[in-house]
Amino acid sequence: FPVTIGMEVVDCNTKLESCIIVKILGLHDKTPNRLIKAFFYINNFLSSLGDNSILLIRAPTPLVIPIWLYSYKRNNILLYLVGDYTRNISDLRFSFTKNLLIKLLAYYVDGCIKRLIYKRPFITNSQQLFDKYSRYSNKGKVIKSSTLTEFSFFKKDSKPFHQTLKGLFVGRVDYSKGIAELVEAVKILYAQNIIIELTLAGPILRNNPDVKTFVVEKYLGQDFLKNIRFVGEVSFGEELNDLYRSSDFFIIPSKSEGFPRVIWEAFANDLPVICSKVGSIPHFLRDGMDAIFINHVTPEEIAKSILYVINNPDTVSKIINNGKKLALENTVENQVKLIYNFIELNFGK
Repeated sequence: FPVTIGMEVVDCNTKLESCIIVKILGLHDKTPNRLIKAFFYINNFLSSLGDNSILLIRAPTPLVIPIWLYSYKRNNILLYLVGDYTRNISDLRFSFTKNLLIKLLAYYVDGCIKRLIYKRPFITNSQQLFDKYSRYSNKGKVIKSSTLTEFSFFKKDSKPFHQTLKGLFVGRVDYSKGIAELVEAVKILYAQNIIIELTLAGPILRNNPDVKTFVVEKYLGQDFLKNIRFVGEVSFGEELNDLYRSSDFFIIPSKSEGFPRVIWEAFANDLPVICSKVGSIPHFLRDGMDAIFINHVTPEEIAKSILYVINNPDTVSKIINNGKKLALENTVENQVKLIYNFIELNFGK
């Protein structure tokens, strides 16, 4: 089922004749609708795969439920694990019933993932996820995820920071990303006459209330709030790069992560990165050498990390250079070669 409409929301193209984008469940839909459609379509799709085909699935996804039910005996399934639905599940802010249903779904999906990888090869972009799931299979490998190509890199002019320091967050705008604590940190610095203009780019996760509504209502009428900018989803490419290149630092104070690709993007755009010490971040990066770590996701610790960027320009310059070198080693081309070699080694394809 080649896609002929809706491709404007897909941020990539394929030039390979042997690779087509297929429309099985639709590009966007609610989870219950996608699951219902999946039970109708996925079995036929799996059956159509030849013996020489490998199905690489980015997980977690609710779609592992029908995939597990229809394919638990197949040996051509490879999961690429990039997150964990069961982490930070206590941050949900819906009704009791909806929270319960989401938790049940999260743990059931996690169970299906464990069954799918049992004694089978799997890939993950996180050392933390590797440690969790390697008890079910000794055939896993950590391969970092990246969106960088040779054309992604940008060299900034060696100019000082803007007079009003510009900070940038890119990702899902949600409580689990430490957004509430980040905004409070900006308020703490504002009280010390340190003005931060913070841009938050990414989809706002629906909660009750969502984090944007929470921030606006909590700080309504306070002067610093005018420096907090929610810009919503931003197109990958030029629009997103413009945000990186007009900022002074990148910050991602998540409470849990695999290894966020936005860190590579920030490195490629010559930004110092402030990030929390979670997931694979401390396995892949060095504090004070490649990035500035937030030891605990609290407003005070976040403010302290931002102050470090302001007060240590020489060290920050070295951090930017080291980050750029790491990004150059972790382009899409390099990571795809690792995935290809892994598939060849474990599936002989």
